[in-house]
Amino acid sequence: MDCWLIIAHGGRYHSLIGGLSRIDSFVDQRARAGGPVGQATAGWSGVESIYVEMRNSGEPTNLLPWLADR
Repeated sequence: MDCWLIIAHGGRYHSLIGGLSRIDSFVDQRARAGGPVGQATAGWSGVESIYVEMRNSGEPTNLLPWLADR
């Protein structure tokens, strides 16, 4: 099963996480930074992987600034 999780970050930002076989949260639950949100699905090669997309006002945006070292 391929599950999708949508996380609202406040303002106009939210992220989509796909490729999950299990989601470990529920509607309106707060996610902890660095905490687990689910389990990845093993793809056709047997390797677990996920899809992550950041959106601003519903439009895809560059994810790299959110992942950069600070």
